[in-house]
Amino acid sequence: MPFTITDAMPGKKYGQTGFGERLQVIRKARGLTQVQLAEAAEATQRAVSYYETEAGFPPAPAVIALARALKVTTDELLGVKPPRVEGPRMIPKPAGSGRNSR
Repeated sequence: MPFTITDAMPGKKYGQTGFGERLQVIRKARGLTQVQLAEAAEATQRAVSYYETEAGFPPAPAVIALARALKVTTDELLGVKPPRVEGPRMIPKPAGSGRNSR
């Protein structure tokens, strides 16, 4: 089989983007900061940043929590299906969370 070199890189097809890039795109489309997403997913901002920079891949429970917080399916978050991202959505905080809860 001959080896060929082309001048141009092939374009990305859907599903070939990294998890972190998809997470960041969906989060921004929802109008959320990393801190807001972390609170909604019961994670830390540091963990969200870690996943977005593709330094690591989240465990299954974190993927489920992130998908719920972003109002997408895990298939959409993992790149199996294209995400349905319409725009910012308000994410209700869990009862008993926040600075004033004791």
